[in-house]
Amino acid sequence: MLSVEENKPNFDLDHIDLDINHPAIRIQGALDNVLIYNLHDFIVCFLENLELNVTSHTYKFDVFNLTFKNVRVEGEYNITGDLGDIFDLFGDGNFWVELRNFSIAMTDFTFNVGDEICFPINIDIYLAEMGNHFFNFMDDDELEKLFNDVITSIVPESLGIIWEEMKEIFDKPLEDEINDILHGRNVRGVFNILRNLKMDVTSAPYCYDSADLLE
Repeated sequence: MLSVEENKPNFDLDHIDLDINHPAIRIQGALDNVLIYNLHDFIVCFLENLELNVTSHTYKFDVFNLTFKNVRVEGEYNITGDLGDIFDLFGDGNFWVELRNFSIAMTDFTFNVGDEICFPINIDIYLAEMGNHFFNFMDDDELEKLFNDVITSIVPESLGIIWEEMKEIFDKPLEDEINDILHGRNVRGVFNILRNLKMDVTSAPYCYDSADLLE
């Protein structure tokens, strides 16, 4: 359950292991005593809602976008790594990160055969802007400022690129599992059927602002 008290964290996490391996960047280490703020401040937009009842089974297809307005993360970090085999990266200290207009777009497919099961079919992420500071980074004041500025400028764009590569790992196994459950029917074919039915259940698109929901 989210805490929604102003100026208090929604979540606290004692420890997070980091193990990022990518041609552009490699990071190993940990985050400790992590506090996450403002997860209750979001806008969710339902872009498409389709529903089909077949032989007492209910199939639903949803497209929605969830945007967090300004997620703030604070804590302690301890990392080592390298930036494209050019620079070594290291640091140990406190940090803060702000993710501004951080959006998660998801397409999911839900079916009800007694128990409702929901499978995310596709997830895309977008980060408009970020702010950050990792203290004691690179053990040098000038390098600390330089690398923090670099992180601020490149992460919003590179996050989407890295995610595109990462999600390919999950797409095929996920589609295979859903196809097995649907007795071999192709997922894209199911989507086409649902779209062609044009059964508008909830008059999508429509959006909710959490500020209105929490009043």
